[in-house]
Amino acid sequence: MAREEGEMSHNVKIKGYVKVSFAGSRKYERFCEVRGCTLSAFKSEKNGDVDREGTIMSARAGGKQADVVVEVRNDEKNSEWVLIVPKEQHSNWLSALHAANDTRFEKHYKLGLSIGEGAFATVHMCYHIK
Repeated sequence: MAREEGEMSHNVKIKGYVKVSFAGSRKYERFCEVRGCTLSAFKSEKNGDVDREGTIMSARAGGKQADVVVEVRNDEKNSEWVLIVPKEQHSNWLSALHAANDTRFEKHYKLGLSIGEGAFATVHMCYHIK
């Protein structure tokens, strides 16, 4: 999936080149960004094609000093990404990932019954969680 021009910078909390291990795979150098509650990995900053993307479910410091472990939900399943970030940016990445997790719909609203359906969407009643 390609991004439109200008869409890349909208609501970006943090971005930069990091090493990423997707679900225990080998490490890849990727340009990653946290936008809204989404973590996206691109093969390069200039290439707008998303390599991998998912909703941030949780984030924590990893076992090594520069590791950030992120639980990402994509295609109805969770997977674990390990980001190896520059040591001086570790706390910034961790803070941005925690903030992104707080923007998820499920953290603030409960989805209710379906009240309508159209060609492109289904409308549900929603309840604010207090």
